[in-house]
This record gives sequence, structure tokens and C-alpha cells, in this order.
Amino acid sequence: MILAPVGVSVYTRLAHFKKTIEALKKNTLASRTNLIVYSDAANVEKDIDLVNKVRCYSQTISGFRTVTIIERPNNYGGVKNAHQAVIQLVRIFKQAIFIEDDIETAPGFLAYMNEALEFYRDDPKVTSISGYSPPLNISDYVENDYYVMNRFCGWGCGIYERTVDLLRKKISQVEFDSLEDKGILCEFGDDVLKMVEREVSGELDAADVRCMYRQAIHATATIYPRLSLVQNNGHDGSGYHCGVTKRFQHSELWKKTEGFNFSGNLSVDARIKSKQQDFRAFKGASSIHRIVNNQQQSKKVALSYIDSLFKKDLSRLTVRKNTSHSPYSRKVAILSTPRVGSTYLSYLLYPYFGDSIKREWLHNRYAEIYVENKQDEKPANYLQFLQNTAFSDSEFFGLHIHINQVMAWDKKYGINIFDHYGFDHIVYMEREDLFAQSYSLAIASESGLWGSEIINKLNIASGFRVEVTEDAFDKAYKTLIREREYFKKHIKTVDTKVIQYEGLVLQPDKVIKSIFEDEYKFSKGNGIIQDNIEEPEKSVSIICEKNKKELKSYFEATYASI
Repeated sequence: MILAPVGVSVYTRLAHFKKTIEALKKNTLASRTNLIVYSDAANVEKDIDLVNKVRCYSQTISGFRTVTIIERPNNYGGVKNAHQAVIQLVRIFKQAIFIEDDIETAPGFLAYMNEALEFYRDDPKVTSISGYSPPLNISDYVENDYYVMNRFCGWGCGIYERTVDLLRKKISQVEFDSLEDKGILCEFGDDVLKMVEREVSGELDAADVRCMYRQAIHATATIYPRLSLVQNNGHDGSGYHCGVTKRFQHSELWKKTEGFNFSGNLSVDARIKSKQQDFRAFKGASSIHRIVNNQQQSKKVALSYIDSLFKKDLSRLTVRKNTSHSPYSRKVAILSTPRVGSTYLSYLLYPYFGDSIKREWLHNRYAEIYVENKQDEKPANYLQFLQNTAFSDSEFFGLHIHINQVMAWDKKYGINIFDHYGFDHIVYMEREDLFAQSYSLAIASESGLWGSEIINKLNIASGFRVEVTEDAFDKAYKTLIREREYFKKHIKTVDTKVIQYEGLVLQPDKVIKSIFEDEYKFSKGNGIIQDNIEEPEKSVSIICEKNKKELKSYFEATYASI
């Protein structure tokens, strides 16, 4: 096997560079590997001495088959220096290994990279090989020496000639705007969308981001090692794009040095994807923050974040135990038009219905993801899947449904949700103040900020205000009128329980109690809910007090008075 050459881009960080070279020399294949050092020229006068020290050290490097030093006569800048290095390497050698001066490698790094590059050389679905693996604690999920993610990583990477086009070609504004489902950019980390937007605007010039973008669209693979063979030492404040953090660090690197096993299976493990999403998520001080400070920006980011939640929600559902022997005793629909506080109501009802009530499972995107993941072309099977999944141990099956979702299922799939599920009970929530509801819907539609969970996750900048145009308000108003009329004409029956948003705000205990009092009377004597609500008033009061404290901030942020 002809070994791939290793290119290293350097500038002024002599200590980092020495550590990189010393680690690389300890690799089992170092003596058979051609090393090419790309040394950039100084950009400012104070860097001249530092650059010269790096170049002097480069002249002393040994332990490799050959050592070639390319000294740039003029300053290229870190990005161009690396880009030109990669292009030159793959033009000459067709495949190559590239690292920067802050990458510390394990002794088996070169063996892994060369074996993987050779194994996937003729597979167009493989974009690159990564020597780094994030600290995801996934070793129990990985049977082979590798796993797959559709996300490029440049921290010690193996590249092919076919990879270069993905790295070189800039992402135009037109190309980015034409991507309707920007949520796919967040499948392997919320941070990708942020970086792509900066790349498109010209704020960032990063080949790895361009590759991430195209990998997300075309679902091409990057091969990752089961355990990391790379440590990035650049998160000490010295890196160009890196801050100061230890979240990417490993306590030790993989000790394996030969005989790495690969296969043609390029499927992505949903558990690993979920771990990666959590690792890259907008949360806590250790996250890569997304500060949203304008309306246009908020909508793009929020839609992508919401779509990533859809996928995560479905991946966590599991089949109920003994479904055939323990059917739901009562099926209840919480029905509403948008922005009437139905989410707040659903959270208050959570102790009775469990997770089934906390999400709008009939949103069309859930069904689409189910069809994609299961390769099941029958959306009706998704409805059965919902009924069979372990939302809770409760005997109640409750769904939080918007009227527009009922309309969409009827129009798109020809399925009447109510005929399919045969709900015993329909609770319809409405809002007396249609003006306030329309205004709230227009705000959410224009900004993508549908609730405090999203507001908190997106790190909304202080002073950010949403503007609502007359057209946006008019569209929201007409939407609500249309949905209200649909409810009256196609759904409402004499048994439908109607509750008011305004009443829920003033007396949530009373509203919850009224829902279950009717159910209790209807079911009295059959043992369905007597254990749960033997003393309805006392039981509901305790549940509401507990949830009101937890949801106070959510309620105030989402349904504040206008």
C-alpha cells in the first residue's frame, strides 16, 4: 500500500508545532510517510521572528521518509495557506492526510487514516476520513473500529480528490436561500447552521463549513474512529477560530495501532446522532451560543432548531409494553387553533397523559420523518405507531392537536383523524380576544419564536423586538377565522368540552377540574380513573400548584397580555 502524504500548515505557534511533530513521529508508519510543511509568511512585523523560529525548527525535523518545507514568500493567511496545501496534495497524490499545527495524534493515527483512505477510495458516498472523534461516550454503540456521521471534521483528516470541490466552492446566498429545509443542517449539530450563515455572509471563510453544508444536503459520509486518535490543542486561546474550552478534550487517545476494520455499511446510528446533537446543542455556558438579534435571523434559526427537536422526539419513542393486552381506556383530544394557551394546558395535563400530550405529534413534519426513517410509505401507520408507543403508563391516550393539523391530514392523506382514533372526549380551547390571538400568531409566524423554550435556546439578544406588518396580521387573522369555521362545521359535537384561554389564565385549577369532573362522572363505576381522581378537587389542586411554579416563566414569556 502506498501511504498518503501528510501536510501540516504552520504559522507562528512553535510550541504547538513541536508537540504536533513529536507525536506524529511516534506513529508506527512515520518512517514510511512523506511529510510536507506549509509555512506561511509573516503578516505583521512582530510575527517575523516567530515565523523564522518555526522555519528553523522545520529544518531539523527527522523521523519521516522525506521532509519537504514549503515557505510562502508572502502572507497567505491561515485559510488560504491550508486551502492551497490541500489542493496541491490531492492534485499530485489523489488522496492525502492534512493536519494543522495544533493537532496531537496517537501512535495509530497514520495506520488508521491510510487503511480507511484505501478502503473507501472508490466509494463516492465517503467524503473524508476523520482522525478525531468527539467525547460522546458511544463506544457501547460501535461494534467496528469506525462509525459514520454526515459531518466533516478537519482536525486531522483524510481527503480525496473528490473532496476538494466540496471544500473550495463558496456557498452563495442564492444557493443557501433556495434550501427550503434548513433543519437538515442541524442534524449533526445546531452549530452548523450558525457557521453556514456566517460563511454565506462573508464573515467566515472556512472550507470545513462548506463541506459540512454539502454533506448535510447530499448525506455523504465522514468516517470517524470508534475512539479518538486526535487531540486538538488549539482551544487555549491561540487558535484562529477557537475559543478557550476543554469540552473537546479527551483524557487519553486510542491506543490501537494496526488492523483497523471497516465495512461498506455507511448507515448512521440514530443514538450516535442524538448524542452529537446534544453535544453541539444550544445549552449552558459550554455551548457555542447563537445570539439572535434580529427578526429575519430568528426565524431561520428557530425553524432549524424546531426541526431538530422533531427528529429527537421521534427517536426517543419506544413501544408500549403489552399493548394488545392493555389498550387505552380513554382517548382524549386537546384541540385548538394556534396561540390560545393549549401548550400551557397540555403541560398542566401532563401528570394524567404523560408525554403524549406535551408535543403536537400530528404536525406534518413528524409524519414525514417517520416515513423517512422507517421507509414506510403509509402515513396511516404513523398514527398507529403513536398509539402503540410508550407515552406513559397512564391508561389515557391524549393528543394535543391544532385544527390546521386536522385539515392537513385530511387534505394531504385523506385521513380523518377523529374517525381513525375514535376519541371518547374532545376538549376544545379557544380565545375570546381574537385580535390578541391574531397578533400573537403573527409575531410567532414572523419570528419563529413559538415559546419560551425556543427563546431561551436561541439566546435572544437583549432589546430584540419583533415587528408585525399589517399584511402579516391580516394573514394571521384570516387563518384563525378559517380554522374556527372548520371546527364548527366539521368537528364540533354536543359532547365537545369548550374552555376559554381567559378562564385558564385566571383559574387554571377550576378549568382542569372541570375537564376531569365530566370524565369522572362519565366513567364512574367502571374503575378506569377512580384510583387517579378519587378526590378530584384535592388531586387537581396539588397537580396545578406543582405545575404552575414550573411553568410560570414559560406562561409569562409565551402568552403575556397584549
